Amino acid sequence: MGDMTNPLITIGLHFFARAVCLIVLPILCYLAFFATHFHLLNKSGPGDAFFSSAFQSTLEGNELHNSQVPEYIAYGSTITLKNHRSGGGLLHSHHHLFPEGVGITQQQVKVGNSGLLVTSG
Repeated sequence: MGDMTNPLITIGLHFFARAVCLIVLPILCYLAFFATHFHLLNKSGPGDAFFSSAFQSTLEGNELHNSQVPEYIAYGSTITLKNHRSGGGLLHSHHHLFPEGVGITQQQVKVGNSGLLVTSG
């Protein structure tokens, strides 16, 4: 069954050492890697468009860094539309209409990076 000659204090110390080495130390390493990652990678880069605007505003060097976002959109505002499902690709409008008989007579929207001006209409 086990070595019954070991004192209870020795068994407790073994249990404590295993808990520290197998539970506490890996958790501390995991947290240390994340802390280092977020400390070093807080700058803007070429893949920023794939992240949310809220995350982009935390990156140094990004045009959204520390920006104030209004709660409501007003006339005259320039907005950028993002496609949520395709990895955050930006959308912009073309002045070309859909072909005759296809869809409805609204403008096409394609992937791009230009802003749209909000006007009354």
